[in-house]
Amino acid sequence: MYINGDRLVPFMYWREVEQEWYRLLMSQLSEINFRQFQPCPELSPYIQSYWSIKRSAAKDTAPAFFLHPDGGTGLVFNFADAWWLDGENFDSTYLFSGPTQHTSRLNLTGNIDAFGIRFYPGMAYPFLRQSLAEIQTHIAPSESIFNSIPLTEVMDQLHSADALINRIAAIERHLIRRLRLTKHDLNCISYSLRWLNQQQGQATISDLSAQCSISQRQLERSFKNKVGMSAKQYNKLLRVRNSRTLIHAQSQNRTDTKSTSLSDIALMAGYYDQPHFNREFKSVIGISPGQFMKKVINNSQ
Repeated sequence: MYINGDRLVPFMYWREVEQEWYRLLMSQLSEINFRQFQPCPELSPYIQSYWSIKRSAAKDTAPAFFLHPDGGTGLVFNFADAWWLDGENFDSTYLFSGPTQHTSRLNLTGNIDAFGIRFYPGMAYPFLRQSLAEIQTHIAPSESIFNSIPLTEVMDQLHSADALINRIAAIERHLIRRLRLTKHDLNCISYSLRWLNQQQGQATISDLSAQCSISQRQLERSFKNKVGMSAKQYNKLLRVRNSRTLIHAQSQNRTDTKSTSLSDIALMAGYYDQPHFNREFKSVIGISPGQFMKKVINNSQ
């Protein structure tokens, strides 16, 4: 019932299909030499990608990046100047980004040189020594968070690596060693995440509980421990993500917001009325659906 018998498979459905949004984001990321790499097969069920950014200090300020929550987590190694994340200055050499439930604003200034790991939702759990529920935001992690992954040693190896491929090889050695030493069972949570994604946030948690043949209490406890949020909270992120995708799709080649009905988008995304849609969307993204649509239209012109 769970995924291909007992084997985890990569979450290929995670990638959004916001074509216009993706094009605009890539044009911004090219300014900071963004590069992305796939993990080795053994780590591919857990890691979405490795990435790197690098740019010497420039007169112009790099654009602000809005990081929409998807339930995933990340570990960043910073080799250059401090970052500003949600108005807070992070000058630590490594940063762990927990499973946030709100859009974050990232500002990069000065010299930029960083390498990161993006974990799928729930899939950082085997590499941590504590529940994801205890890490709800962006933090400068201590060695105690990562059992058997000596961050200082890893940082030194990444810093001395003369090529990106060597950075990836260095971090994968540590991650694979940790994974093989850890006993973990992610089949239930992996199936749950996949099923909720397939429903695009429009299923109920009781439906999911029935699918998994476990009680809602057990299900919620597993979600909070391994994903870092409840199944209900995760479902909310899926609905908002789906609505963003619909807004991008409906807004392409349009010049005014009146030509697209937000009420129709709300219904397609699974909301029972417009006020519910507005409240939930703004609670995650920080602006209303109408404001978000205007930004999409303005950026596409």
